[in-house]
Amino acid sequence: MMIRFFLLLALIWPGALAASEVRFQLEGYERRFQVFAPDDPQGEMPLVLVLHGVFQTDARMIDTTRGRWEEFAKANNFVAVFPNAVNMVWDIGQGAGTFEPMPRRDDIAYLDQVIALTSERYQIDRNRVFMVGFSLGAQMSFAYTCQRGGIRGIATVSMPLPKALLDDCARTPAVPLLSIHGTNDPVIPAEGGDLPMEGDTVLSLISQQETIDIFAGKAGCTGPGELKSYDRRDDATKANFNRWSGCSVPIWTMSIEGLGHKWPGGGPDLPVAVLGRGTEEVEGTAFVWSFFSALK
Repeated sequence: MMIRFFLLLALIWPGALAASEVRFQLEGYERRFQVFAPDDPQGEMPLVLVLHGVFQTDARMIDTTRGRWEEFAKANNFVAVFPNAVNMVWDIGQGAGTFEPMPRRDDIAYLDQVIALTSERYQIDRNRVFMVGFSLGAQMSFAYTCQRGGIRGIATVSMPLPKALLDDCARTPAVPLLSIHGTNDPVIPAEGGDLPMEGDTVLSLISQQETIDIFAGKAGCTGPGELKSYDRRDDATKANFNRWSGCSVPIWTMSIEGLGHKWPGGGPDLPVAVLGRGTEEVEGTAFVWSFFSALK
């Protein structure tokens, strides 16, 4: 437990910030988020919410993804926002088996406000709102999608589905999913399980494959379809991509051999001994945007 807690604490790291910032009050907290938008917006635009991991911040997530979301937003006419959790921990609104930050706060309502305020400032296509999360940010993406809905597609990195959200997600219509996970993740293993975290917190997770099976089953997929491997770099990793076939909505999955608890092509920038190795076989932001951009 102490080793895993150390790994989580190691995610606290200085980050760069180069976006416009929006602040507002909610439940007595001053909340904020960062915005990247095209210099010359054209018509209604997609919105991508990029959610940071546990003990990270909006600024740290911008750094973790190497500033690529700014580049892609400007080049592809969409708005990217980086929400920020209170005290660096998302509250997914569940109990046992999840982080239960005290005092509790309504991060579902917070994300409602992020979407609403961004829509006031830009012409947002509300039928093309997407969420991508890293680590605990992926849990928050699952939670919002399965409890609130209205999300066109989600991408999750280094986090399978929490057991606490199984009932909510069972009631949710089929949702496009891109799931990315490393086989050597020392913080959140792709196999899931009951993982001791800070204090008495235990994260109870199903595996990446079980998560895929749930979303693929709801989409009526007939099985694995297009299979492709990326192994062009000498970095001791190999990315295995699967685009499932026969699905009512797209289900894409990627298992990256050798990858630790890191964004593909990005950070956190900590030693291999702490979070495992990174990968340069795929660039995470480009791959996630290729998934979202295909969802019209």
